[in-house]
Amino acid sequence: MNINSKDNKKCIFLYIHSGFSLRYLVRSDVCKTLLKSNYHIVLVVHNADEPGFREKYESSNISVEQFNKYDSENFLKKHKLQRILIQIRSFVLNGFHGKSFTTTIDDFKEYFLYEKKWVKGNSVKLYLYGNFFSFIIEVLKKSKLLRNLLIRFETFFYSPDLNSSLFKKYSPDLLVVTALAGFKYNEIFAREAIKNNIPVCCVILSWDNTSGHGMPGYKPNHVISWTDSMKEELVELNDIGKDRITVGGVAHWDPYYQDNFQYSKEQTYKHFDLDSAKKTLLYITKSPKRFPWGPSLVRDIADAIENKTIISPTQLLVRIHPLHYRRENNKFIFQKIIDEYHEVTKKYPFVKLNCPEFESQEVNFDLKDNETKLLSSLLTHSSLMLNMFSTMAIEAAIHDLPVINMSIQEVCKGDFQNSRQDIMTDYNQYHNKRAYETGGVDTVFTLKELYKKINTFLDNPSLGREERKVLKTNEAGPFEGNAGEMIAKQISMLI
Repeated sequence: MNINSKDNKKCIFLYIHSGFSLRYLVRSDVCKTLLKSNYHIVLVVHNADEPGFREKYESSNISVEQFNKYDSENFLKKHKLQRILIQIRSFVLNGFHGKSFTTTIDDFKEYFLYEKKWVKGNSVKLYLYGNFFSFIIEVLKKSKLLRNLLIRFETFFYSPDLNSSLFKKYSPDLLVVTALAGFKYNEIFAREAIKNNIPVCCVILSWDNTSGHGMPGYKPNHVISWTDSMKEELVELNDIGKDRITVGGVAHWDPYYQDNFQYSKEQTYKHFDLDSAKKTLLYITKSPKRFPWGPSLVRDIADAIENKTIISPTQLLVRIHPLHYRRENNKFIFQKIIDEYHEVTKKYPFVKLNCPEFESQEVNFDLKDNETKLLSSLLTHSSLMLNMFSTMAIEAAIHDLPVINMSIQEVCKGDFQNSRQDIMTDYNQYHNKRAYETGGVDTVFTLKELYKKINTFLDNPSLGREERKVLKTNEAGPFEGNAGEMIAKQISMLI
């Protein structure tokens, strides 16, 4: 007898592979609303046995189970063809609508070939490898039939019984995951559920997932998108039928719309030791792997403040991206870059750091509950945001905060133009184009342009207000303040 048969409760598995998915599904109103419907929720996580985790989340209606990540990793190590197919799929979307829609994965493919040395100028053998690899990708991009056959092939041959004990214990009525591709364990778990005749719902986790991660690794029963634009990408690029998609909004942004959610300006400035008499530039750092020159750019901006190139009395608050704190063997991979940011603050007393605080030491990017409130307060009380093509531009638009995208190559060192580190890659990405083409975010390409634009916005922060409203309408999703509830209701309709 399974664990739910005694009380006849329906059971939903929520697969949590990172702190980001934990925030989206569990700490939002998604899980809370599902519990109100008296479902039994099983959190299948990567850190179930971490001290304090079960105590925090388990209840009469919530169970916490360990995902079998070690056997999943061993499975991938043993099956080279599966690893190759995952790599190929990461560069494939429906190419029928033209290259402007597949720019992201096309650029990523070229960088991959360069890194592998599968390009002209190396050995003939390697060059032929690259041509064959590209040929397969182009064929798949042009044939929906072959894409579907590839998914069927992987579903049949690469759906291992790694979590069968969990399926037997709970007999779940639905598995909820947060990606179609890009997260290898996510795909394996989804296919295992499908093999066991368990429906799979994908709640899209991030803004770029539908145009930047390649084709799906399984066929979901249903997908919940952020917006109508994302729904269109799911249909046109990912081969998902319209009848399998609903629009649910963005669950983890719900608190932004609550009255009195933010800290006061006085509380916020005191927390970061900011000067209330100065304008505040909020610099949102990029992933350290994609842009390792962040500390250098911060120094350039600090110099411009100090020598009055930035005219108004100004301070700089640097929010360190959570990706800086990725761990391996219990050590931060990017500790050197983190240290460089701290060194900048020693030289410039008007530069402050916002370092995220984490709940878990075992799961990457599991931010503490108050981080959302703190971020919303910064977006409310800052004068201007400096950004590098992230969802933070949308979050700023929700708070009516002006934004400048920094696409500045002059601060980059080395062979960045042949890798994902080229910031122009982000400028050309389809989802980013949608954002800056609204006019709700400005883009600069040199430090000189940056300082001029900063001065303009600090003098007149109302510039672009109507355009920011358009950006918010297009990209922040419907159901302002109750997206989590709507997503939960859409999930409930699948059971």
